[in-house]
Amino acid sequence: MTWANLFKLTALQRRVFLVAIAGLLPVAILSCVLLISSAREQKERLIRTTDDTLFALMSAIDAELKSDIAALDALAASPRLARGDFAGVREEALELLGRRSTWLNIVILDRDRQYMNARVPGDEPLPAVTEAGLVAEVLDGQKPVAGQLVYAPVLKTQAVAVAVPYMRQKQARYAIAAIIRPDSFLDMIGLESGQEQRVIAVIDRRNRVVARSLNQAQWIGKNPSEGLLQALLTGQTRGTLETNTLEGTPVYTVFRRSAFSGWAGAVGISRANVDGPVVMSYLELGGAVLFSILLGLVAANIVGRTIVTPMAELERSAARVGRGETPTMPKTRLAEVRRVADALAHAHEERAVSFAREREARVAAENASKAKDEFLAMLGHELRNPLAAISNASHLIERQRHVLDPAAATATDIIARQARHLSRMTDDLLDAGRVILGKISLTRSSVDLAVAVAACLEGFRSTGRLAGHDVQAALEPVWIFADPTRIDQIIGNLLTNAVKYTPPGGGIRIATQRERDHALLVVADTGIGLEPELLPRAFDLFVQGERALDRSQGGLGIGLTLVRRLAELHGGGVDAHSEGSGRGATFTVRLPAIEPPAVAVTPAPEPAARARRRIALVEDNDDARVSLRMLLEFEGHEVVEAADGAAGVELIANDSRISIAFIDIGLPGISGYDVARELRRRRGKSLRLVAMSGYGAEQDVASGMEAGFEAYIVKPADVTQLSEQIALA
Repeated sequence: MTWANLFKLTALQRRVFLVAIAGLLPVAILSCVLLISSAREQKERLIRTTDDTLFALMSAIDAELKSDIAALDALAASPRLARGDFAGVREEALELLGRRSTWLNIVILDRDRQYMNARVPGDEPLPAVTEAGLVAEVLDGQKPVAGQLVYAPVLKTQAVAVAVPYMRQKQARYAIAAIIRPDSFLDMIGLESGQEQRVIAVIDRRNRVVARSLNQAQWIGKNPSEGLLQALLTGQTRGTLETNTLEGTPVYTVFRRSAFSGWAGAVGISRANVDGPVVMSYLELGGAVLFSILLGLVAANIVGRTIVTPMAELERSAARVGRGETPTMPKTRLAEVRRVADALAHAHEERAVSFAREREARVAAENASKAKDEFLAMLGHELRNPLAAISNASHLIERQRHVLDPAAATATDIIARQARHLSRMTDDLLDAGRVILGKISLTRSSVDLAVAVAACLEGFRSTGRLAGHDVQAALEPVWIFADPTRIDQIIGNLLTNAVKYTPPGGGIRIATQRERDHALLVVADTGIGLEPELLPRAFDLFVQGERALDRSQGGLGIGLTLVRRLAELHGGGVDAHSEGSGRGATFTVRLPAIEPPAVAVTPAPEPAARARRRIALVEDNDDARVSLRMLLEFEGHEVVEAADGAAGVELIANDSRISIAFIDIGLPGISGYDVARELRRRRGKSLRLVAMSGYGAEQDVASGMEAGFEAYIVKPADVTQLSEQIALA
């Protein structure tokens, strides 16, 4: 760099350059003096340090192998093994595998056969013995063998085997072997590597590479480099030699062999890096830098003041920008600092604009969310009103089945089934939106999951939905603290899914059981199954499996989403398993289990005997009102009706014989809430008020209770619900 170029630098660059020159000049002088004298000492120090590192590595490996042997000895002490209960021992082995992440498998075997393989289910044949020599060494020597590289046929990979004998009556009956991932030793190598110029290898008793810090996959199971192999074969336990790595790089190799395991460790240090002048120069420059810092401090003290003061002002300006305040311009001649100050001022302006845009976007998002909620509520209301009329009409016709010809009776069944189907789809759609937005609250109590499943099955059977399937139930009592309504929804959706995707004649199995701290609900079918690419997304919203063009299975793809969300709200989860298309599917719900309640649940009282009542209907939908009136009259009740809120108030307030009123919420004129308030003011508690509406959100129900209703029914109303409310009047 010429003097002309020097003066072309900016003010800040010239100041930094002066400090660098003052610090670097003595470094060059000291490096020339010290490099030659310290070369030999540095090499010897590096070899000693490497030997200490290798000793620590082999100690860590011995400790890990001893830990593995201790774990296997604990398994060998299992009472189940003494009884020959290999299935029980397999369960303990699987638990042990879960605790030891580096283990791949646990096997119990002798010279001729395997008796237990943790990775092979009990109903599948066990593989043949592949390492007879290792087994013979354990059984004949009646002592542990601390690991060598073997081939694991079940896992189809090379692994490290650690084996201990199972002693019975002073005889070694079996060998218990742990199959360990070789790459688990890479973590130890990584802790000891220190620098990229070293190659570290771990070698088993048969002088085969178990782990290597370089090209592990290429060299595992092979012999080390020729020079190192010859030194190991001569029986040396430690030493240093000049050799080449497996890649052909010249290195100084430091090696040690463990007396405990027979394993060896070797560290190869590049000779070019040890002996080369570049590496030595880097080591010596450290001392020179210390001296240069002393001189640099003098220069920094002179020029630093012209930099530190405006930089401190910039720091305060940046803090002001962070608080949303206007930054101040530092007093300095440095153009670089002034440009930074200008950038801070510009950033402050852009920040204010960004915040304004963010507020606008947040308001727009909140408005969109509100509009969506209002749309879903209106959608539910508009769907449920015609569904109520259809459902009431089907119930009315059902009461007269004895006068219907077979075709009309069949048509009535079809209408009833499809009305229930549409009602469930509407409920699932609205529930899915509320669950995803976190607007579902749980009313928890102690619930016997087996009883809930039995009740749901009875409901399915009574409606004929299980008529074409072979349903098997294995219900073990298990208690949970949950919302009974939402648990029924989980069970119903899983059963509906199984029925929907299992052709007639297929099998459905439902079971409840306790597994440690969890209650399990398992629904398995022999239906069309799940494609592998669909399985990870089975619980996503609107996701469905492959269907025919006729969409005979129906549905919107939200039932399983509800199952997962509701299970998570209860602190649990759900998973799906399928062997593939056409091989059925299994869904398992896990919920936190509780102990059975100490006090028995009081049985529900018997329903009161049916009595004739004078009933008022306030409903603006003519079809829904007329069909419900006819249905109630068919049941023997006297019914009066009104089509709007004001007429309903006058009708009910002036007729003291009316004992119960079913009132719609979305009425013309005044709402159902206002009707309830006015009737409570004028008639007090002399009649029972029941809201009956297409609006079914929790806030709608809460508003109804606050207005004076004693019950809230979401359309379409079930005949049983109506009868229960009338019996309470």
